[in-house]
Amino acid sequence: MGNGQKISVDDMDERHLRNTLKMLIRNIEKAKSKRSQAKFEIHGEIAQDIIDQGMMNELCDDETFEKYYGHL
Repeated sequence: MGNGQKISVDDMDERHLRNTLKMLIRNIEKAKSKRSQAKFEIHGEIAQDIIDQGMMNELCDDETFEKYYGHL
């Protein structure tokens, strides 16, 4: 509830349930917005190489990765 008191979903009336769902939707949208705003910078060639290698692991199967990128 608005005062911090918790009540069972079974005890909520229709209006309270609707407001609860709206609150959950707002919280999800805020979390998505914060996640999309998160930024970071990569410093140095080694860091970039590690990230590139990780991306290649995700994009290629093991055999293809070994054939073309096994030397990394």
